[in-house]
Amino acid sequence: MLGDDGAVALAVYAPDALVDALAVEDHAGVLGKELHDVELPADEAQLVAGPGDAAVSVVYDELPVEAELRGRTAAALAAQVREFSPAAAALVCPLVLVLLAGCAGEGERTLYTIDAAYEEGVLTAEMTVSYYNDTGGSRGELWFNLYGNAYREGAAHAPVSASFAASAYYAGASYGGMEIRSVSPCTGWEVGGADENVLRVSLSSPVPAGGRCELTVAYTLTLAEVNHRTGVTEHTVNLGNFYPVLCVWETGSGFRECVYAANGDPFYSACADYAVTLTVPASYTAAASGEIAAAEESGGRRRYEMTLENARDFAAVLSEEFSVEQRTAGDATVLYYYYDDENARASADLARDCLLFFADTFGDYAYGTYSVVQTGFCYGGMEDPALVY
Repeated sequence: MLGDDGAVALAVYAPDALVDALAVEDHAGVLGKELHDVELPADEAQLVAGPGDAAVSVVYDELPVEAELRGRTAAALAAQVREFSPAAAALVCPLVLVLLAGCAGEGERTLYTIDAAYEEGVLTAEMTVSYYNDTGGSRGELWFNLYGNAYREGAAHAPVSASFAASAYYAGASYGGMEIRSVSPCTGWEVGGADENVLRVSLSSPVPAGGRCELTVAYTLTLAEVNHRTGVTEHTVNLGNFYPVLCVWETGSGFRECVYAANGDPFYSACADYAVTLTVPASYTAAASGEIAAAEESGGRRRYEMTLENARDFAAVLSEEFSVEQRTAGDATVLYYYYDDENARASADLARDCLLFFADTFGDYAYGTYSVVQTGFCYGGMEDPALVY
């Protein structure tokens, strides 16, 4: 995908109906064709469209950047990406995927209340789930996907493909995992699934359709040294998928188990609300999906209180090296967390401009904050609700 001359490789797919709306030039003659990797000189980076889901993959100055986009936003970002640093491109390109992967309107939802503490590669946590049963029937058990277990030694479904292993595991082979310490109240629980990837809990009593039940899960997440969604990177700590995630109920098939996939985004979750407390050493700064309601320091520790409503998941990134640029885009606060970006102000401006463009084109942004984070990630970029890197 990368040319020796610093070329920008663009691969974009869009439904035929979007091609006219994109108003782009068929620069490489690939409109309507199945294959999608096109390398262009850096000073001629343009959008190329074809059939299928809208997605763009960009390689710029040895830094792979992946994003999924829709409509004119793809054209706008493609036109701007070469004007900024590679770091800016990596941080901002995933913007529109997370914005378009939003949730429906108001209604009752499940609430995750998580109290977690990080210290030297280990996250110790207790999660209380107030589960809202919207399945249409009575449920006597709950299932949770344990994505953190994909990082354990011997996992059948490894989180990193062989072709990216060297860049991901910067210090050599490293392993982690998610240990469930206790679940209550319940009549029993077990970790199983195709790859020790599912926590199954038998409830003390069935929860009726439209009803609620509350369940507390204590767990320990050990982080591998890896430039990936969940791990200790060379400059940061990535906390994606850091909690047991309720499996989605599908009529006719039941709870949907998800094994980890090294390619793409192997996650499937319902929209929920989050109240997260995260305690870290005082030297760390936390970037997170949610709005930071409080950040108090005491005894060499910093305690963050964060909230997020109506989102598919919650993620955070920690670092002892972060500096922060702040902007405003409409009613939203845009935060750019970085540790090595000579063009940090321009990067923050680009994040703000992208959010404003989205609002003008597609509608208001759903959350109060939008965090763009520089971090280690072997595939280039990742998107979570209200946070991208």
